Amino acid sequence: MMYTRRYFITTLALPMIIAVIGVLVVGVITGVSFGNVSTLLTPYLCFFGVLSFWALNNPPNKIRKVAYRAPLIYLVFEVSYLVVEYAAGASLAKDLVGLGGVLIIASTYIIIAGYLYAFIMEQGYFSYLDQKRHA
Repeated sequence: MMYTRRYFITTLALPMIIAVIGVLVVGVITGVSFGNVSTLLTPYLCFFGVLSFWALNNPPNKIRKVAYRAPLIYLVFEVSYLVVEYAAGASLAKDLVGLGGVLIIASTYIIIAGYLYAFIMEQGYFSYLDQKRHA
């Protein structure tokens, strides 16, 4: 039986698993090095760890409320990582204007894709609950 907590942690892990598999498949097919994959996976791994640990000790209602804000929470992790990466001199951005551009583009895609994903996962959860109720 799937519970809210387990469903939340599973839906948090799914994008990370898809990204890792996608990178491995593309790397094997094209022979291209992994490049800047850490820019995506490192902040998401931190985000996943923090929210998974948090979800273990909170009630389902609170977990669902946080799930609606998850794209914004991930955005904080991603922006923080990009700023630290820039400060360490390992960023694609060469100056502050470039960093601003990278942050704007990343933020836009994170918000759009994140809320689309949250909507789809919420619909899946409602469908699951409805199916359990009618079974």
